[in-house]
Amino acid sequence: MFAVNGWVVPESNQAFRFTVVQWTPLRGAAELSLVELHSLMGASNSAIRALAPLSDRWDVAMNYHARFAMSCSPIAFALFGVWAATLSRLNRRLLVVATGCAYVSLFLAVDPQQAKAFSPFVVAWFPTLSIAALALLFRWCSPERRSLTS
Repeated sequence: MFAVNGWVVPESNQAFRFTVVQWTPLRGAAELSLVELHSLMGASNSAIRALAPLSDRWDVAMNYHARFAMSCSPIAFALFGVWAATLSRLNRRLLVVATGCAYVSLFLAVDPQQAKAFSPFVVAWFPTLSIAALALLFRWCSPERRSLTS
């Protein structure tokens, strides 16, 4: 997952854009490899514009952190799945529906320009860390765990 997010996806983004317009289009943060993004993390705006003219500092930092967060998301969802497996069938279904609704409402309710008010690190890691934290918190507070420790 890490290699795909770091190198394959950016190259395929650029290849798709080239296929569509038949000339080499300007690049943005989504078309840069992880190494290129890392080199731009502390760079000036003029350095960013030279390599990725369609992006600014926030876009570069967001793409950099989001690629790591997406690479770690299978671990978070595994924790969530292990906890959900301990629930009854009805509760599991309700949990899946509630989680899906929460993610969709978050996607629809947050304007990308509003997200720029927060740190790119927070915006990128929030979904992954929140799902892992909820799973660990609910598992920690579960009645089965309390009955085992008593």
